[in-house]
Amino acid sequence: MTLPPKRFFKYRHAAGDTAMYLERTVLHNEIYFAPASSFNDPFDCTVCFADETGTDEELMENYIYLARKHGPAMTDAELRADAEQMIADPTRNPRNQTVRNTIQDEHARVVRATTGIYCVSEIPDDILMWSHYADHHRGVCLEFDGQAKLMQHAMRVTYANDRPQIAQYDSNVVKLEKGVLTKSMHWKYEREWRLIRYTQGPGIATFRPENLTGIIVGSQASMKVIQLVRKLNKARGVPLKLHKASTNRSTFTVDIQEIAS
Repeated sequence: MTLPPKRFFKYRHAAGDTAMYLERTVLHNEIYFAPASSFNDPFDCTVCFADETGTDEELMENYIYLARKHGPAMTDAELRADAEQMIADPTRNPRNQTVRNTIQDEHARVVRATTGIYCVSEIPDDILMWSHYADHHRGVCLEFDGQAKLMQHAMRVTYANDRPQIAQYDSNVVKLEKGVLTKSMHWKYEREWRLIRYTQGPGIATFRPENLTGIIVGSQASMKVIQLVRKLNKARGVPLKLHKASTNRSTFTVDIQEIAS
């Protein structure tokens, strides 16, 4: 089992309408578990359904499970009869590629819409992360205690060259790990971990004030953003350590130094 890092980081915008969300986190100890459908990666939380090699019984059991969870109310006998009809009908049998494609698309739609995810990174000084998620280095990076209760269930994202493949009758754990926790190698620089609400879904969650430990202000942040961060910190019950990022004078790196609160 991979141990979580001592600190996790969340890159954020800090100007305009998004300043409200920063305030909700700093002053009200709230984070938002977003649906994957809002992410910038169209492949996020999607999988490929492999050619079906399971037995008819395995396919029917999986069909019954999904029908019971997402379909109209039916008795066990009705579900069993419907599953048997599914196996006998080539236009419904998942061994048919067209049917499998339809099921795969529906699986992706449901997972991307109903799974709540809070994304964090191991690192606070990645140039691309500051550019993509913190308003081109004009925003901030929140620092969380990686050992605190909030992050105890964070799971590490793995990166692969090939899209993950699953069988329809794989367990939910396998589907979760392969689908929600596997991304293209293109995103490896993010060094991402995820908190996942698989059943509760997207929405707001609260955390203990001491779980948030610091804020790093971007290298291109305006004085208005710096003043906002200091104002929020002073209004907070548990003060945070404040840091400022700057571009290194001789290398393509970001330096981070503590500043007065």
